[in-house]
Amino acid sequence: MIKRYDPYYRRRHQLLIHFCLTASWCLRYSIGMRVRIGPRGCFCFTDRYYVYIYFDPVTKIPFYVGKGSGDRAYCHLKEVANNHKGQQNKPKCAEIKRILSEGHKPIISIVGMGFSEDVAFEIESALIQKLGTRIENTGPLTNILIGEASKSGGDTLSHHPNKAEISRKISETIRTKGISKGQNNPCFGKYGKDHPAYGHTKSAETLRRAVIKCRETRQKRRISFAGSNNGMFGKKHTKRALEKMSEVKKGKYVGQLNPNAKRLVLVAPNGTCHEIFGNRKIFCEEHQLSLNMIGKVCRGEIEEWRGWTLG
Repeated sequence: MIKRYDPYYRRRHQLLIHFCLTASWCLRYSIGMRVRIGPRGCFCFTDRYYVYIYFDPVTKIPFYVGKGSGDRAYCHLKEVANNHKGQQNKPKCAEIKRILSEGHKPIISIVGMGFSEDVAFEIESALIQKLGTRIENTGPLTNILIGEASKSGGDTLSHHPNKAEISRKISETIRTKGISKGQNNPCFGKYGKDHPAYGHTKSAETLRRAVIKCRETRQKRRISFAGSNNGMFGKKHTKRALEKMSEVKKGKYVGQLNPNAKRLVLVAPNGTCHEIFGNRKIFCEEHQLSLNMIGKVCRGEIEEWRGWTLG
């Protein structure tokens, strides 16, 4: 158990924080700071990420380490104030609530700023490993990390020691109670500033990683169904099988039923609007129109033909 008022314990962590701060700034200078000249001749950082630590205002013991940009350091206070149900780090929220209930506010200390996301990530991970976590019983931090996972930083369910059990309970609750549907959805009817995700933007690095992950997933699927992994590898459908497949699909994907059909609106000379899905041939035959000329109207090559225009 953590002795909150043990002077030796508190002093040890103060020295650790001092060491980590010094190490972080040394790392920053070793890689070179990225700066530019601002509009008033002052130096500005081109990288916008920073690392921060939450302290107990009474004991001065740190209880959370994070990284981010913008107002990320203060989002934890907003989440507790708004009582977000989706908050995954309950120990952190409980600690903040306890401090607020005692009439205090957590001390938020910025370790350093102007880092790239990767460097901020490394500093955050180093601080967590040095200070230790409550889950591992090695320190005071409430970060959800265990063993080797502490090297990856972050504070998500993927690093929680009871991930399987929590995931099972969430799945069971959603399935039995349908909490994510309609008015049971916590975001139902919330727009603009009322929406929990309002003002949150994904960084360019996060979007880049998402694109790479998507490409990797598509590549894995392509490989999993290629060559001998394909169920039809080295086989051919018989003529009878092809006829059956044709009969089953016949009439199911015609016109409006075809999800890939293009929707066009043609306006007749009398002002009547006609919707066309996919094939224009049947429509032209029914109205005794030239398929070639109507095609030019649809493609925008001519504005009108005999009073027919594109709506």
